Amino acid sequence: MYNRHIALMTIIFIAIFSFSFWYKFQINGESVNNLITFFSIVFGFYLTAFSVLFGSKTCARFSNEEDPLIKTQTKLHTIKKYFQLSSQFLIISTTMLVIIGLLGWDNDNHKNIFNELFVSICLGLSAVNVVLIFIILKVFLNAFAEEV
Repeated sequence: MYNRHIALMTIIFIAIFSFSFWYKFQINGESVNNLITFFSIVFGFYLTAFSVLFGSKTCARFSNEEDPLIKTQTKLHTIKKYFQLSSQFLIISTTMLVIIGLLGWDNDNHKNIFNELFVSICLGLSAVNVVLIFIILKVFLNAFAEEV
């Protein structure tokens, strides 16, 4: 992964985590369902994009081209790292959202420091997921432009 993307994701995570923790954000059941649906659709997009990329000329070309920013790997390895990290964040975020939904943390009886930390981490990871979605989408649009 590129250092600029790691820095961007770290800053966004810390900003969203801090903001949501400071203002004691809560996630209600409808928000949980909407986020799970969104992340499930994105995960499906990743699987489809990965399978399309696997059989394309771009994949063959990327496997032979050295990454200009990370000299020790090919462009294909870089894309793989982005897919891997994004998929892991999606699975972690979705799991956390399911836990929040199952425990019913959207009422006043469950507002405590653990709940606030958990929700803040989940929102921070969700924001990082959105950043990764844009990065991967940019890669695919550029690859599509080169393929045509």
